Amino acid sequence: IIIMVNIILVPLWTAMAIQPNLLQAKGIQVLPPVNFTLTVTALAEVLLHWKPNPDQHQNYTVIYEVEIITPVQEEYNTKHTHSTRTVVLHDGFCAQVRTRLSYNNSQIESEWVTEELPALAGDAGTSVTNLFCIVYTASYNTASLHCSWLAGEHAPTDTVYFLFYRYNNYTEQCPDYLKDKWQRNVGCRFSKTYIDPKQIDTLIIIHVNGSSKHAAIKPLEQLFNQNTIGEEQKENQVGWVLILVTVTMCFITLLIAMACKMCHLWSRLFPPIPTPKNNLKDLARTYTSETETEVGSYIDDLGSYNEDLYCEVLEDSVI
Repeated sequence: IIIMVNIILVPLWTAMAIQPNLLQAKGIQVLPPVNFTLTVTALAEVLLHWKPNPDQHQNYTVIYEVEIITPVQEEYNTKHTHSTRTVVLHDGFCAQVRTRLSYNNSQIESEWVTEELPALAGDAGTSVTNLFCIVYTASYNTASLHCSWLAGEHAPTDTVYFLFYRYNNYTEQCPDYLKDKWQRNVGCRFSKTYIDPKQIDTLIIIHVNGSSKHAAIKPLEQLFNQNTIGEEQKENQVGWVLILVTVTMCFITLLIAMACKMCHLWSRLFPPIPTPKNNLKDLARTYTSETETEVGSYIDDLGSYNEDLYCEVLEDSVI
């Protein structure tokens, strides 16, 4: 059986391996796309666009392979000459595309064409850190957005941060900031937003940039899923609340114990329990006392009788 399988598969593999060479021998060429460009169209959104090679033969099925190299690797295929991706762009973006030709159940690929966007300008250590956001939903299906962050380690004290959020096609700048002791913006509140609480798995894009007279502030972008935004922080808060409640209860219990000991409240709150009365022992004790009394009385009577008897004997002997 193994020999028969090898006899069948080996010619098939050989044919598949040499088929592209046969297609190339027929003069069929796969040319890479042209005019490949990357364009930032919105916060954390980039448009990939290219054109078919004008010298490419049009009698074959053409598919484009796209590979996102940075910031997050991704591969996909498309029949279109454009594609949009939502990714953070503060550290740059790099992608490549090539043509894939399908002919007689075989495929041939062209060379890759690569383009990239540089990282956003700014000094290292000046962008915000620990960016956290949470969405609060009101009863009438409106949502507010609250964000907080820490100033960069090397951000000057005169740094002014600005926060923007994007939801679908809506972009807004923060109207109300919270400040630290150097009057730098370290928090933001949107009392009303375009966020739809009924949507599922829609991305909320947060972009924070800044300005300073002493440094170039590097922007930061972060993506949040509206259905999970703030969940990690909520879990941490619940954990801290439980720990705080436990410690507080132990402390209160210790204080109560010390106060009771100092003020002798234990004996007042919990007086000693009296020993239960044992009726059987009391009955036995009573019976014993009565018996002793009766025996003593009998002995006394017996003594008086003996004395009377002795006196009578003496009187008879005298007579």
